[in-house]
Amino acid sequence: MKLYPFLLAVFFLGVSATRALAYPAYIGTGYGSCLTCHYNPMGNGPINPYGRAVQATEMAGNLFGQDLESLSETSGFLYMTLPEWLNLQGSFRGLYVGRSLQSTPNRQWITMQAEASGTLIFSKQVMASGTIGYAPLPSSLTPAQSKEIGKIISREHYVGVLPEKGWGFYAGLMDIAFGLRVPDHNAFIRSALLLNINDQTHGVLVHRDWEKGEVALHAFLGRLFDESNSRQKGASVLTEFNVADNFRLGGSFLFSASDIRKRLMFATHTRLQMGKGSSFLGEVGVFHQDLFTFDKSSKTSTDGLFSFIQSRHLFLKGFYGLMTFETYIDSFKEGGNRIFRAGPSLEILPFPKLEVRLDFFGTQVMGLSSIEPSSYSAQVQTHVWL
Repeated sequence: MKLYPFLLAVFFLGVSATRALAYPAYIGTGYGSCLTCHYNPMGNGPINPYGRAVQATEMAGNLFGQDLESLSETSGFLYMTLPEWLNLQGSFRGLYVGRSLQSTPNRQWITMQAEASGTLIFSKQVMASGTIGYAPLPSSLTPAQSKEIGKIISREHYVGVLPEKGWGFYAGLMDIAFGLRVPDHNAFIRSALLLNINDQTHGVLVHRDWEKGEVALHAFLGRLFDESNSRQKGASVLTEFNVADNFRLGGSFLFSASDIRKRLMFATHTRLQMGKGSSFLGEVGVFHQDLFTFDKSSKTSTDGLFSFIQSRHLFLKGFYGLMTFETYIDSFKEGGNRIFRAGPSLEILPFPKLEVRLDFFGTQVMGLSSIEPSSYSAQVQTHVWL
């Protein structure tokens, strides 16, 4: 079966037919820097008051016909006006997924995010932010294992110092600065690269932001809650520069190591506006990984590739169509798998603080000498925040 030409054709048709806008790609509406709307310069975590107003007036629909000024005023936490030194937020994100639709469907509800967050603004130069929430345990754990693992976690807590405009120094638990930070937790650039919803690390992040781009340097020690032999210590660098108006091109580099794993990754990524409200996201990269036995007597080395293309087109205010293409090669060696995933999505934000997303994906797994039957899955995401 000549699958590669088919996938290549689908890729170019999808890219030419629709253009992207995703959470890190609000560049489609003219917002290139995450720091515009988030306290965390890499995005994620609590949204500042300006970001709340932008989401309510520019991104979401207006089902109840409110005027823009009213939407902006009610965009705060529980529709309240908090003091300038305090920001509170609650978030819930759930996922209902149906796998193997072509055979016996496997349906499951997953609570991806249920947390509260708070940010204290001590001055224009000093702030602190943190989250606390519920993390469901994997169903594969035994009752004994479940008792040993807590369900209440913090995915982010840090102190930030901003000595002058364009400079930020942050210390604490944060996401690793690498690549596009898309909200798709099952995307290969997150799940397969250990950059997912529970893969934060303690460390120090230095961020430089100016009109034509940004640079982030992240030195980290791994999650200090984990066993010392599994903590990934290392550093990453992320850069993005404005090639033109609302067109950013960048790259990321990461090196980390522990007693059981060593990895090296490089990626190049882009974000650009393709018409008002619509934009394009792309990332492609390579990785090298060494896995060691506990006694360090042997290791297994792999080299692979990953790519992510996602388009999001604005149909109507609060109503978006997406198309996603992903590739993941876990090893170029014999026995390695080539995984291709593609599918359309529909994202609906009927009014501020509510998002519903419908996804349909087809996945093809290929070995060097075999091709597995294609599999299909559908999922419904709900995201509510206060």
